[in-house]
Amino acid sequence: FMKDATNPFGPWGLTPELLEEALSRALSGGGVWAELFFERTASTAIVREGKKLERIQEGFDRGVGLRVIFDLRTAYGYTTHDDPKSLFALADQVAQQVRAASSGNAPVKRARSDWKTRTAALQGHRVKLDPREAPLRERARIAERIEAGALGEFPEARQVMSVARNAHRELLLVNSDGLYARDQK
Repeated sequence: FMKDATNPFGPWGLTPELLEEALSRALSGGGVWAELFFERTASTAIVREGKKLERIQEGFDRGVGLRVIFDLRTAYGYTTHDDPKSLFALADQVAQQVRAASSGNAPVKRARSDWKTRTAALQGHRVKLDPREAPLRERARIAERIEAGALGEFPEARQVMSVARNAHRELLLVNSDGLYARDQK
C-alpha cells in the first residue's frame, strides 16, 4: 500500500495494514477490484417558522461503504461503524455477496492501475469562510433573512419555514490498487 513513513489514514484511526486486510477480505469472494468509502459529516441546522426561532439541531454522522467489482457486476455494503471488527464484518459480508452471485465463469482479469495518488486535484477547491466559524447568532440571522426573503416573494403566505444548514464532510476513498484520495467539503 503505502511505503512512506507517514500514515495518511491516521486521522481516521486507520492503518495501511488494516485497510489492506479489509480490502483483501472483500476480494476473497472472487472480486477483481474493491473500494472503501469513509465519510464523516458534522452539521448544524437552524430552523425558523412563524417568524420565530423553532430549533437548532446539531449532529454527527459517519459510515463506511464498500464496493466490489466482479464478473462485470457490483456488490455493495455499508455500515455506520468504522471500528476494525465492523470493517472486517462488512468486508466478509460483501465477499459473501460476490460468492453467492458469482456466475461460475472465470473472473474477469483487470490490469492493475499505474495511476499515482491524486489528492492535489481534490484539494484545489477551498471554502473562503467556514460557516462553522461564524457565531451561532450570525447563522440564526441568515435563517431570518431567508424567511424574510420568502415572505417578501410570497406576501400571501401566512407562514414560512426557513432552514439555514451547514455541513462539513470529510471523505476518504481507498481502493485495492493501493490508491487513496481524501477530501473535505
